[in-house]
Amino acid sequence: MKKTITTFVFVIIAVVSYGQNLISNWQFQYPTMQPRCDGWFNSCGKELTANCDTNLYCNVGLYNQSPSLIPEDVWSLKVKAGFPQEGFAETYITGQSGTNIYELKFWMKATNWQGGAKIGTNTQNLFTESKALIDTAAFWKQFTLIDTLTTKSSDTITVRLTAGLGDFCVCPPINFAFIELTKIGVTSVNDIDKLDKIIKAYPNPANNKMNIEVASDKYSNLTLDIYNTIGQRVASRQTIGNWFKIDKNEIGQGFYFYQLHTTTDKKLIGQGKIIFE
Repeated sequence: MKKTITTFVFVIIAVVSYGQNLISNWQFQYPTMQPRCDGWFNSCGKELTANCDTNLYCNVGLYNQSPSLIPEDVWSLKVKAGFPQEGFAETYITGQSGTNIYELKFWMKATNWQGGAKIGTNTQNLFTESKALIDTAAFWKQFTLIDTLTTKSSDTITVRLTAGLGDFCVCPPINFAFIELTKIGVTSVNDIDKLDKIIKAYPNPANNKMNIEVASDKYSNLTLDIYNTIGQRVASRQTIGNWFKIDKNEIGQGFYFYQLHTTTDKKLIGQGKIIFE
């Protein structure tokens, strides 16, 4: 399947991206404001170009509204629940190899129903899910899903936008916009394991405050990102040194994942888990 990667500049909704968006049709429209459907497939496995309009075909169609404040940003995607399989739209990315950490960002509006996104791989038209984020949003809201995948350049990564299962139900469509998939870490599992040994998070678990320290003078000007269990970034901060202090009052009680990378070139330094009791 031939794919063309195109880079767009989007101003009003600022999405921090550590690399190029791997999804070519992320905005569902051309610069001329005409609807764009190439690169996305419906629940029947057919590319949306066959029916690029607001009607639902195999549970997928276009929606003439978006979360952007720019009047020219008109189009987004709508997906309705299906049965006996979930209603979904999906796109495919090839040519990625190695163990990479991916960040999937998407805007969603799911009024009186729930939807979300899944990331995984596709082999012989069989989707194997790696990670999913399912939620509700009465108004447009941005979600983030973080996952680590190990692939060969011949493998196919699948991003699936889903409205779930619904049999004889009044299931309003789920609306999606501005889909971005970027690499936020390009390294091997062994390298991550070695780097994690120089990172100290203490005390862990913590009752009130926690320190995260990089026990090496090799790294400076670092960024720390903290994510909850559904992949939403709850805190981010930078330092010119190698030490961070996290307060429970900032993020709340619970289980979190963190990632450390250099601020300038976004090189992954390490990752781990922290707990506030």
